Amino acid sequence: MASLIRLGRLTSVESSVINARLGNISPERLTRIKNLLINWLRKSN
Repeated sequence: MASLIRLGRLTSVESSVINARLGNISPERLTRIKNLLINWLRKSN
């Protein structure tokens, strides 16, 4: 099953700005996504 998370423009916002919780993600999946992002950023340079 394809992941529903798409990495596009990244930004930082105050946590108080975000009013909704969309769901939970397992620590393993979060680590995998972070590693994919790191590898993608390294290839961009």
